[in-house]
Amino acid sequence: MANKNERYPPDNDEKGKALGNFFQTTGAPPKTAAKVPGTLKEIEAKYSSIKTWGVVGVSSPVPLLHLKY
Repeated sequence: MANKNERYPPDNDEKGKALGNFFQTTGAPPKTAAKVPGTLKEIEAKYSSIKTWGVVGVSSPVPLLHLKY
């Protein structure tokens, strides 16, 4: 699959600064990780038959896998 996101990988200073800003604000790992417990509770309520969960962190704007139930 071709990467159609023209901002990644950053190929100039402006794109590099924008990516760094993303990880300092919207995509900050602590901010994102804090959402996991609540999200997991919602998913467990919907899919109670699943007993074991895992989280994989991928630092890519390209969707790697789509899960369908």
